[in-house]
Amino acid sequence: MKLTQLWTWFKNRLFFKSFRFKSNFIVMTALDMVYYLILFGLIILTGRYVAPNFAFLMQAGTIVQNLQNIPFEQLGVMADQVKSNFLSFIFLAVLLLLIWLASYSFFKGMIWAKLFEKKFTYKHFLKLCMMNVIVTAVFLLLLSLTAKLIKDENQAIFSLLVIIPLGIHLFHTSNAVMLLESGLKQYFRKFMRVSFRKIVYFIIPFLIMAVMLLLVVIVVTYFQFLPQKVYFVVYLLFFIAYSCWAKQYIGHIVKKMF
Repeated sequence: MKLTQLWTWFKNRLFFKSFRFKSNFIVMTALDMVYYLILFGLIILTGRYVAPNFAFLMQAGTIVQNLQNIPFEQLGVMADQVKSNFLSFIFLAVLLLLIWLASYSFFKGMIWAKLFEKKFTYKHFLKLCMMNVIVTAVFLLLLSLTAKLIKDENQAIFSLLVIIPLGIHLFHTSNAVMLLESGLKQYFRKFMRVSFRKIVYFIIPFLIMAVMLLLVVIVVTYFQFLPQKVYFVVYLLFFIAYSCWAKQYIGHIVKKMF
């Protein structure tokens, strides 16, 4: 793919068309706001309940090494404690992950439905949950491979420049294609076509979205004089507006490929 061809793709005015907001944009923004409020709540719950259990389990190796210095009557108590922390960690981690998956699939699905002016059904929700599980597994697999195959000093940069953008790309295209294609067999075929075979067409748009995000961050810094909680709300509103615009831009690109 030549650079001139990519530029021609950009000049089809999809970028400018993405700023033609409809009344649905307000609804999209409200839905995204609810999603991020739920997400922040899940992050708080993770830090309060999941992280302590995880930290305890990470120290299990040290505990095992010192077992010979612990009286026998305390071993049973410690074993029960380790088991309890492990079960609590698994249960809470899976529960919060499922809540995130359901909220992401529902609210983001509703946003894509509003964007494409489609009806969001229960079947759409279940299909999005299934696909988001697959994409999440692929994303975690890529992170795992990065940790094993990439040198430690290069892992952060590689993840930031390659893995995370690819994960965002797959989440967005998989959800967008799902709302445009009802048949499951046709969906996977078009998803592979849009997400991988046509990925080169997303290069310039993603670069533009990165620049736009940088501009949003710069603009929001001028509101730092506000109280911390107010500043957080302003930051969130700017980011959500940007997120919905980016989805609209991506949506125009995906529709162009159908």
